[in-house]
Amino acid sequence: MSYITQHPYLFAGTIADNIAIGAGRETTRTDIERAADAAGLAPLLAELEHGLDTVVGEGGRGLSGGEKQRLALARAFLNAPTLLLFDEPTVGLDLQTERILQRSLGELSRRATMITVAHRLHTIRHADRILFLQDGVLLGNGRHEELLERLPQYARMVRLQRGGDAG
Repeated sequence: MSYITQHPYLFAGTIADNIAIGAGRETTRTDIERAADAAGLAPLLAELEHGLDTVVGEGGRGLSGGEKQRLALARAFLNAPTLLLFDEPTVGLDLQTERILQRSLGELSRRATMITVAHRLHTIRHADRILFLQDGVLLGNGRHEELLERLPQYARMVRLQRGGDAG
């Protein structure tokens, strides 16, 4: 199982060490490189003089929020879990970084069951099943299109997030 929060924790050390932590098995440099590439870190690593051997500060000091999320995602690729828990994985990310993250999440979802907590529609729109909660109460579940048709509260949320009237 892997769990990725809104603000993944990184420790002071190299990017490679931060990816490999918690792998629970011996990992090779190639394993770490593949995980970093799958998580969309290749462009960042190409810009850094020391690539995977670049040292980051405690808490990921020196990395943007999106870079921290991709690093946490690389951990998940390396661990190859069967269950992934995501808590608002795209919160605070710019659109380009969010697209990179969504592609990587799509790749991971082919190999694992994903449970994602999200407030933003585009984060969960293509999920196999959406559980729609309001004030802690489950109001409905199903695919996006199904919920749009049968659940007025869900349809209202979709209209609001698209910049329309809640009416």
